[in-house]
Amino acid sequence: MAAIINSMPIEKRKGISGRHIITCVNPSTESHNALPTGNGIIKLSTMGQPECDIIVIEREELMSPQWETPPKAPQLANHLDRIRKLILNKEYKKAAEMADMAAAQSGTPFTLTANPSHPAIMLNINQPVMVANNYINTLNMRTSLITTQWDDEDGHYVREMFCSRADNVAVVRITAPKGHLNMTLRGMFPELDYKREEWTSNDIPNGRSGLFDCLPIPPEVTITHTLSGICLSGVYEYNRGGFSTAVRTIVNGGSVNCSSDSIAISNADSVLLLIGCRRNYHNQPEGDDQRRLDELEKLPADFDLLLKRHVDIHQPMFDRLSVDLGGDPDDYLLSTIELKRKQFLSKEIIPAYMEAMVDMGRFFLLSECGKFPPIYGHVNVNVNLQVSSGNIANLPEMMESFFRWIEWQLPDARENAERILGARGFFIACHPDEESGNLLHFNEYWPHHFWISSSGWCLNPFLEHYYCTGDEEFLRERVLPLYRELALLYEDFLTIKDENGKYVFVPSYSPENFPANINVMAVKNATMDISVCREVLTTLLKYGPQADIGTPQEYEKWENMLKCLPDYLTGKYGELKEWACHEYEERYDHRHSSHLYGAYPGDEIQPELDEDLYRAAFISNRMRALGNESCHGIMHRAQAAARLKDPWLVQKMLRFTLESGYVNDNFTTAHNPYTKHVFPDGQGGLPTILLESLIYSRPGFLELLPALPQECFQKGSLRGMAARTFAHIDEFTWDMDSRQMKLVFTPLKDQDITLCYRGGIEGIEIKGAHVKAGQNANYYELTVRENEQVVINLQAIK
Repeated sequence: MAAIINSMPIEKRKGISGRHIITCVNPSTESHNALPTGNGIIKLSTMGQPECDIIVIEREELMSPQWETPPKAPQLANHLDRIRKLILNKEYKKAAEMADMAAAQSGTPFTLTANPSHPAIMLNINQPVMVANNYINTLNMRTSLITTQWDDEDGHYVREMFCSRADNVAVVRITAPKGHLNMTLRGMFPELDYKREEWTSNDIPNGRSGLFDCLPIPPEVTITHTLSGICLSGVYEYNRGGFSTAVRTIVNGGSVNCSSDSIAISNADSVLLLIGCRRNYHNQPEGDDQRRLDELEKLPADFDLLLKRHVDIHQPMFDRLSVDLGGDPDDYLLSTIELKRKQFLSKEIIPAYMEAMVDMGRFFLLSECGKFPPIYGHVNVNVNLQVSSGNIANLPEMMESFFRWIEWQLPDARENAERILGARGFFIACHPDEESGNLLHFNEYWPHHFWISSSGWCLNPFLEHYYCTGDEEFLRERVLPLYRELALLYEDFLTIKDENGKYVFVPSYSPENFPANINVMAVKNATMDISVCREVLTTLLKYGPQADIGTPQEYEKWENMLKCLPDYLTGKYGELKEWACHEYEERYDHRHSSHLYGAYPGDEIQPELDEDLYRAAFISNRMRALGNESCHGIMHRAQAAARLKDPWLVQKMLRFTLESGYVNDNFTTAHNPYTKHVFPDGQGGLPTILLESLIYSRPGFLELLPALPQECFQKGSLRGMAARTFAHIDEFTWDMDSRQMKLVFTPLKDQDITLCYRGGIEGIEIKGAHVKAGQNANYYELTVRENEQVVINLQAIK
């Protein structure tokens, strides 16, 4: 008979729930709702079941292999001229089929996918619980501590767990009333039943279906239980080494007994579990799991001390940024389910809910960025969305994992460029993983082997890091050399010009869409390809001389290439077309908005820079439908809307996300509504949308409340944001009832900044800067000095 759970009433939650705390008042019954925590390398999740809990421990490098070495990217360079001719002759289907056939003949069949990850160990904790009163399960994001607690007739029971940044172990403490802890601990490993996954034609008329043919092989696992703990050893196929997991058990009071498959603890006061895991490459040494257990013996058996060592590192990073949207104090005591229910019936976005999602997005980066960044799905609007807030939310340590991952891929990416395009430079795979950057994931209907814009999108966060920090060494050593090398790919790829002397991007791919009258994705002149190429060349021309990167001959070459880029086109409604080709008909109902790259993450589409282009992008974003309602599509549209000063669309996209089944009961997010899984595009994207709606910046430009959601968040504060104009936002407060704003920022370098508030400025007081009027009443021109704080008090027009 299952335990009876009585949730803690709201009046008892003060001091337990609150700001920066995720609160659940019912245990999870499905894994996608389990509370998560992590230190970047190790992740932990718990269902929070008093009677029978499952704690899952993961390590970022653990994957089931499907080959001894990853296949190479397809060898298409020798076929590229024929593929191009077919596309230019409007034989699109033949071109796509030729590419797939040539890939298969070169030894890289289409529809290969990444190696799947697996847990390091699953811990089953069984306690005799008949009734759990005042049950509550919380995640404190400031400390990363998960706490599950309840009462029964004997007293108070608590489970606490976190993953230590200081010691790189997971730590669990289970406490009961004195002498009343009776539990069984069992180490388990899941049955990994890999099946051939079906893929579909992505709505292409007369498209086909198929199977992912390569099947991963689960590791061979052995588990032993002893009085001192649990040892697990996993060995991979293909001489790929393995992993070792150990659980040290320290029991306070009572007695301990052990069998072959469990550890029984009776009449104890508490138990402490220290859990460590390591990945062994090339071979799995015999007895390494026992050695890992011996290493855990060297750690102090002191939960509070271990927690303090971790919090001293974690909390300062989390506390760098804070957002207060002026919510009802009682809302911070609500559970996640209660908040979601209230939001569904609300006319506005509930501030406490939005704040929690911003916090959860930042916590996600702190939990998942280690040796690798989070890698859920493709680069572009999966991985790039997941890390999109890292720079502006002032988490450079987390972004460093993304930067290292991209740099680590470069040898493979150079080979991708050579094998696929016969080009110099590099070609970042759309779906790299922790093993390689080889471009493997493609087929006729998803021609990622022709998505040349992946590399530029992956470099954009590097450039943004420079904007947020002013780190000239980073610009000189790690940003511009990559842009310079990527320019070589465009130099070799852009060999065809039209009758007007403009380059033709062919083959060209706008993920994952196709012109409505073509029904093939590999076509020509995707707007995104033009926009990313323009960003690469303009970045080199703007910052190359400053960092002494490039020669006069290269600058001249890049200038000439810029002049030859195709012009953007608009459609019959004035919208920015997804392909710069008159003969292609638009397909508006699609989950991607790749043609809005120039609005987000780029800065090309801004009203001060090109009003006509800005208007066309604004209309295009308004016209876009949701396709299959993938969360990443909603996030990208909302991010673009924030950059396009469209508060109506920002509010619409935020509300749709928060109210329509994308947010799980643990405040993680899903790829599609009401699907039972975790896919963190929404987690990563939501903080970016809010922050960019409050402050937009680019070098030399700082705008206040560009897209504040209408009727929401009429007053609030923001502290600790990194502005993309070499400045730190110390404080920004706004009150739209009184129309007053205060901005305090510290420049990181001497510079001229245009201050903008489009709502109109009635009065302004500026200290710490030399000031002159701008082009109209919405603008002021500031000259600021490095590390000299600027204070601005602004009265908006009523």
